[in-house]
Amino acid sequence: YEQLFWACKTLGLENQVTFRGSLAQQEVLRQMKESDLLVHPSLSEGTPNVVLEALYLKLPCIVANWPGADEIIRHQWNGWIVKKRSPEAIANQIEAFLYFSAIEKEKITANGSITIQETFNAQSQGAAFQRLLADALPGS
Repeated sequence: YEQLFWACKTLGLENQVTFRGSLAQQEVLRQMKESDLLVHPSLSEGTPNVVLEALYLKLPCIVANWPGADEIIRHQWNGWIVKKRSPEAIANQIEAFLYFSAIEKEKITANGSITIQETFNAQSQGAAFQRLLADALPGS
């Protein structure tokens, strides 16, 4: 927190950035529903629930290219994948997003909703987990 706080202060962004601290899940969802964009610059992830939740809520996402990012986000179809450790790439994608028309944004968010419905629903996730266990535990 301290590093981020001082970086914002040094850059003169203290009036543009708000640090919310720890929030209850319902408050996180409320904040996401009120947002225009989710930026997830993580360096490594498994399957980040926040990105799945954002897609479900039809919140456009920009994610860093951590291993597996392309299992959730298809670049320029349901979100955007940018080079990790590249603030410039993130900034450039945010700037490009700002110039997208409402129709372009709606298309991206609709594709995100399709991703959740078709790939990350309970049935497909359960089947994938069963395949994983069957491969890991021969004879089961």
